[in-house]
Amino acid sequence: MAEARSIRSLLHASARTFDASATLRAAARRSARRGFQGGAEWMAVALAEIRGQPVSTLRPGATILGVLKYGAATGVAALAVLVLWRFGHLRWAPCALVLFYLVESQGAFLFPAFVDGAVRPWAQAQRCLRAAGGTWVVTSKVMVLAAVMLFGGGVGQGFLRSWCIGCLAILLWYEEVRR
Repeated sequence: MAEARSIRSLLHASARTFDASATLRAAARRSARRGFQGGAEWMAVALAEIRGQPVSTLRPGATILGVLKYGAATGVAALAVLVLWRFGHLRWAPCALVLFYLVESQGAFLFPAFVDGAVRPWAQAQRCLRAAGGTWVVTSKVMVLAAVMLFGGGVGQGFLRSWCIGCLAILLWYEEVRR
């Protein structure tokens, strides 16, 4: 297992990288409204910048990966809420959020692996998940990253910047665990 880098360290490094790069900021603005494919294109630019060299040519397919990853996570969370509702235990509904991230974190490294040209990005993402410490470690960090990505804009950091910093943190983490 790779030496565990703190979530705070990943976030600080990703913020410094984003703020120092006019290329990343411009690419973020171009990709922002293009969904999963635009996000994958931005991640390719970011990964190339992190490495100081181009990454493989981005292929189509990011949208289907995103729909599958987030669809599975949303489906599990929705099912949990339905079961809780059916049995009169809606007070436990916030647990569905944890379930969402337990499923979502299985693909935490999916987009970096896809952008990196992995022939089997799901398998590569799972190898990285294990190298990063497993489901519980990755889920706990992903939940913090998600909070930054979703709510950072509300505390004056800019929504697009906050989203990109979270994505960059995943890319930096991927670089540490992919070997």
